[in-house]
Amino acid sequence: MSVSGEIVALAGTWLYDGAVESPVFIIRLNRDYWFELAKAHGFLDEGEVPQLNEHGYLYYVRFGDEGESPFSLSVGFMSCEEAVRWAESKSPSPIRWYDQDDGEL
Repeated sequence: MSVSGEIVALAGTWLYDGAVESPVFIIRLNRDYWFELAKAHGFLDEGEVPQLNEHGYLYYVRFGDEGESPFSLSVGFMSCEEAVRWAESKSPSPIRWYDQDDGEL
């Protein structure tokens, strides 16, 4: 599920079944994806507003490559660090994170 305007803040891999490298991404968006989806379908509560950090972003975790799952984005996180901690808590194996410019972290 590619989301318009997404920026990959961090990428990594984890081992599925201890042998198959599988991707994980931390995605930065300048909007609250789940708020916008609920708004588009008329599911917002009265007075509900998007929740963005002080810079106008939220970070999401996507396990797998684009299109592997129709519900591949996590809830939104206020920081990249929060998203990383959540991803690491959900992964069945350690995640090897890569900086987009410099290689392995």
